[in-house]
Amino acid sequence: MAIPEIVYYIIGLVLCAFFTLWKWNDLKYRRKGLPPGTMGLPFIGETSLFLNSPDFLKRRKALYA
Repeated sequence: MAIPEIVYYIIGLVLCAFFTLWKWNDLKYRRKGLPPGTMGLPFIGETSLFLNSPDFLKRRKALYA
């Protein structure tokens, strides 16, 4: 019965760490005066969007060019 409880604690800890990194990343780059747009996930960026969408570069060019 103790093993599932440990699993819940680990999952909760990982989720808290992920959320904290995400918010820290957002606050860190918001102060830099960067252009508007998403920063993506911490340490990953927008890699998943780039790989899954053939129009990724076209949309970015339309937004920022």
